[in-house]
Amino acid sequence: MIAYKIVEYNKGELKSLFHGTNGTRIMEQHTWLEAQIRENAKDGTSKTTYKSGWHVLPTLDECKEYLSRFTKRLDKLVIVEVEIGGDIWEKEHSPSNVLLSTRMKINDVVYRHLDGNTALEDASKVFDKGELEAAITRMKNYQERLDGNRMKGKAEEEPSGALAGKIK
Repeated sequence: MIAYKIVEYNKGELKSLFHGTNGTRIMEQHTWLEAQIRENAKDGTSKTTYKSGWHVLPTLDECKEYLSRFTKRLDKLVIVEVEIGGDIWEKEHSPSNVLLSTRMKINDVVYRHLDGNTALEDASKVFDKGELEAAITRMKNYQERLDGNRMKGKAEEEPSGALAGKIK
């Protein structure tokens, strides 16, 4: 089942918002992740308990609406599309349509905040495919020039080894 999750994007890594799993908040993409299930988990100072799992929302619109409630770290928050599996259940006592699951695989970042404000932009507009392809081409051309300069530099270096004393 496809769903959506709010995560933190920091220095090239996707991280869970609050609690880590297996000692880390870092979450790998394209890998099935297992939730650490607790039967009596609590949200913040809430007295209500629930069975924990990966928190997700069933639609992108619901996830965007939920994200609009956040006021901190807005420049680091993104929405990712996920595939959920294993056991899936509704989070009781939640005002939002939160689902919980035992397994989750992050597919891709689909939305993010721009300039730290609350307006969300479609990630395809933020990461324009044409601009990305042009940047990749520039990087490849630059790498080819670097490689060519390295080869030229090696040819101009002083000979070493057995030929060092014979060539002048």
